[in-house]
Amino acid sequence: MKARGVVLAAVFLAPQLCAAAPARAQQTAATRMAQSASSQDTVTLTLDDALRIAEGHNPAYQQAVNNTRLNGPEMEQAWFDNILPSASVTLFTTGYTGNLTRRATDNFGNPIEQPVTEWAYFSNTQQGLNLTWSIQGASLFNTIHRQKVTNRRRSVAEAGARSTAQIDVERLYMDALGQRALLRTEQELLDARQVDEDVTKRLFNLATGSQVDVLNAELAVEQQRQSLQQQRATFEKALLSLRTELGDTDLPPFRLDSAALPIFDPTSLDADTLVATAVGANPDVLDARSAVDLARVGVSESHASWWPRLTANLQITRQAYQSETQALFDASWNEPLDKRFQVFLSFPALDDFFSTRQRQVQASVQLDNARQAQRQQRLTVEQEVRGALLDLNNQWQLLQVRERSGEIAAKALELARAEYRLGGRTFQELRQTFRDDADARRQLIQSRHDFVDALLNLEAAVGRRVRPREALDPGSSDPEGVRPTSADGGDAPGGL
Repeated sequence: MKARGVVLAAVFLAPQLCAAAPARAQQTAATRMAQSASSQDTVTLTLDDALRIAEGHNPAYQQAVNNTRLNGPEMEQAWFDNILPSASVTLFTTGYTGNLTRRATDNFGNPIEQPVTEWAYFSNTQQGLNLTWSIQGASLFNTIHRQKVTNRRRSVAEAGARSTAQIDVERLYMDALGQRALLRTEQELLDARQVDEDVTKRLFNLATGSQVDVLNAELAVEQQRQSLQQQRATFEKALLSLRTELGDTDLPPFRLDSAALPIFDPTSLDADTLVATAVGANPDVLDARSAVDLARVGVSESHASWWPRLTANLQITRQAYQSETQALFDASWNEPLDKRFQVFLSFPALDDFFSTRQRQVQASVQLDNARQAQRQQRLTVEQEVRGALLDLNNQWQLLQVRERSGEIAAKALELARAEYRLGGRTFQELRQTFRDDADARRQLIQSRHDFVDALLNLEAAVGRRVRPREALDPGSSDPEGVRPTSADGGDAPGGL
């Protein structure tokens, strides 16, 4: 009789259950439409849009870009300081002087008192040009080479900052997509728990269920509602982190566009090839190489101090010098120009031999240390690349397990619901199946985004993209890895 009553209850509830799930799905779709209507004033932000915004507004990248603006002026200054002579111009100098002489000398050169002591006044006006050019050994070439290496380091830093900003933005964008996918999953789970609650209440009204089952169903709804609220806050925080990384203070409210996750089989990636690529593309390796070049310039500069210094000086002046105020503010060019040309040859190394030797040894030590630092950086990058590739392969294997686990959990839940409708399973046992399915769905989404995160770590270590051009997620029609709902054209998340 009991089995017959269960069968009758199942037959009686079948039409109501069929109507309950679409009704719940329609209610969810209406809620989503209302949310979409309320957010029509926001913009849709694609990943490409986010990358472009970050390139124009990310503070860290903009600082690196600003530093490269020094390359041109500093190179021009280096050329002018070492090729052209340094010039100083006296445009106009005028003065008025008064002298009072109380002592004089006699015919034999002995000092005597001046017979007549009167003030003597003079005025002068002067213009002049002074040109100085100096060179010591290969100082010209060393200065230009140093400036070229400095400019190259700034360019490497700018490229590294751009790569870092792009990877960080893509990481945060993908993380926000993952949090949105989890939010949708939590909403679908809440819809399913509410349908389960309705069905449990109907079974209780038909005397085939218990009050405990009803209370447990209500508890499951409240717990799922709490999980949904927590996930909504996590999603909002992910959007906030993305907005901060973009750096655009004028960016309006935005919604995320759907983006295919770059998921592919990484077994085709070769570790040695990636390491070789990283040696020529990783910003840290390139910066270490530039540091060696700078240290090598320092050694050349220290050896150049042994060479004599050649200095040439040319002075051209025009001076008007008259008594009283006759030459005051005299801007005429009646006086001939005074010209003086001098050449000096000095030996600075002889003045401070031991300090010069000490600077040479210090420059040599710095060069050796820079080479060791470059070698250490290459070893570090090789370790990072190989470790990141191992993590990526491990995430790929884990993703395969999670996808299979998700399929098993979904099938188990379907069978468990059928058994519960026929009385072969208690509600408490069904709740555990609910939890297993929910955990499997969350873990699958998390595993997909963990794979993307591992891929970005590998590309950061290499210094460029290593993914195939068509690296799309092969395991889901939804690029975010969310099971389709009835509103998306698939099956509803399902009640009992």
